[in-house]
Amino acid sequence: MGEDIMNPKVKNWIRFVLMLVFFYVVILGHQMVGKEGVATMLVGLAGLLLLLWDYNRPYSKSMKR
Repeated sequence: MGEDIMNPKVKNWIRFVLMLVFFYVVILGHQMVGKEGVATMLVGLAGLLLLLWDYNRPYSKSMKR
């Protein structure tokens, strides 16, 4: 349980593509006016924070021991 079965190179490429998508969502939301733009930027920011959390997860597990 918790073993990574995905190739690390593939995982890094998926993270990179998702990062570009979330940056695009933030930029797209910045161009909008009103609550829709703010909501779009928050969705992009949440995605970037989730990617950062996923990236740092192995390091936080080693610090607890």
